[in-house]
Amino acid sequence: MSKFTLLYFATAGFYSLYWFYRCWVGAEKITGRSYFKFGRAAFAVLFVYELFQLLFNEERRRQSDYPWKPTRLAWIFVGAAIAQVFLTYGVDRLELGAWGRLSVFVLVLVVQFYSLYQAQLAINRIEGDPFGKANQSLNLFNHIWIMVGLYIWIKLISNAIYPPTVPPATQPPGSMPAPSAVR
Repeated sequence: MSKFTLLYFATAGFYSLYWFYRCWVGAEKITGRSYFKFGRAAFAVLFVYELFQLLFNEERRRQSDYPWKPTRLAWIFVGAAIAQVFLTYGVDRLELGAWGRLSVFVLVLVVQFYSLYQAQLAINRIEGDPFGKANQSLNLFNHIWIMVGLYIWIKLISNAIYPPTVPPATQPPGSMPAPSAVR
């Protein structure tokens, strides 16, 4: 599970796009149905309940009785996404700046990680590898993900430290300057 944790946080949560895609590939194998995997990964917040329920049902079918709550975890994931919208709006209204937005981002990242981590544990149990030891080594693709993620983190933190400046409003060419009040 350390690989999942590393990739999730190192990529600022963007690894979850690939993770959802791979989960839907696995769901196709389990159910025999065809899914639009890219769309379901991109709009995971709309399909997370269905995915978690599929995992739960498959785990039960394989005689596992581990007590996890897929509905609750799906709501945690969706609730964090909804909360991010409102919290970011509140941060902007209170003019807390980039540090406030970054704090909201990290909070949502952690909350959604909890939900995905529990689902990954279920996947590992379904695969007969409860500790995820079969998939612990990092490959070239993982290193590329980490490098892209580090770039994202650097941009997020540098924007918090050095907020982008807004250029002063300029007048269109040929317009007259505003009259001055001084005579």
